[in-house]
Amino acid sequence: MTGYSYELDYNVDVVDENTLEVGFYDNGWAAQNATLLHMYKNHGMADWKVVLVGQNGKKVSGKGGVELITFIVEDDLGGFRREDDKIPFFFKNIQSINEEGRILKLQDQVAYLRFTKNEEPTLDPDALIIYPVPASDILTMHLNGKNKLISLALYSLSGNVIKLIENPDAKHNQIELDGIQNGLYLLKAETILGPITKKVEIIR
Repeated sequence: MTGYSYELDYNVDVVDENTLEVGFYDNGWAAQNATLLHMYKNHGMADWKVVLVGQNGKKVSGKGGVELITFIVEDDLGGFRREDDKIPFFFKNIQSINEEGRILKLQDQVAYLRFTKNEEPTLDPDALIIYPVPASDILTMHLNGKNKLISLALYSLSGNVIKLIENPDAKHNQIELDGIQNGLYLLKAETILGPITKKVEIIR
């Protein structure tokens, strides 16, 4: 294919629209031939249009994910939230452009975000979301759920501290990666429920 587009429709009472981002996997198969990703809000509508276009009409092919959609869920969902909820996200008007320039329309899809109510919060490493993957200039992280961040530290694999944030925001933070060499690192997040450690790859 040489490009694709789709519309993302969602419940505005669930998604904090100011935090909604679509991150492109720079080293993924769809990134070949200098492809570009564009995202903009449809005028007068509660959804977003996402478009990927290959430069110079060059085609790419492959298998697997090409994007990471991230956002913050509103903490107070009022009466909308029940004991166990599935929140739908609608992917509509999905179109793919082949190497001949023909537009192929694909079937609409629905993805569900599940909420499970827990009376007692537990340490969940998957609640710490890190993006983009890999990172280049800025590493963004968000901690979902009732847990809170106490400190953040970026370590080399040999155990040296590269970056340290001692009083981070309890939920959402960014680390600037200027001057840090390409390679694998460890991000250690101290939380009120215990430590979470994740691998981070930096590629420029």
